[in-house]
Amino acid sequence: MIGLTRMERTERISAIDTYINDVIERTGECPNPAELERLADAILHEELSDDDEHKMAHEEYPILSATQYARRTQGKHKRRGSGMGGETSLKVVEETGTDGRSHRKPSRRKRSPYELQFVDNNAKIRNKERREQYAKDTKAGEVKRYFIT
Repeated sequence: MIGLTRMERTERISAIDTYINDVIERTGECPNPAELERLADAILHEELSDDDEHKMAHEEYPILSATQYARRTQGKHKRRGSGMGGETSLKVVEETGTDGRSHRKPSRRKRSPYELQFVDNNAKIRNKERREQYAKDTKAGEVKRYFIT
């Protein structure tokens, strides 16, 4: 494998192609997936060994190594003091319109225990007033009798 990475890319590809054809002729099957992945990594050696931090900006079609991908998505393998903690979530971009306003689904905030107690006390007062008014409105009125002769 080390010898492959020292070759030019075209030589590497032809050597890997020859190796795969030899394995198929000897065994009648393709090499196992792990072997094929290592050979593919050998073909892409230059891209995967490039440790440029700004690879995404400098190259048109960048390929991230496993370490770079983990650093970018999960914040792993970061340099001490770099402040990198993975990528920023795109949720903010999805919910913000071109006018700069937030168009996310509105949500109510939770009331504090003090506010809940205040609402309960006022509701009890209003309930007492409503109960008294309801009693007045539904109370039986006096019965008037008329004698018509």
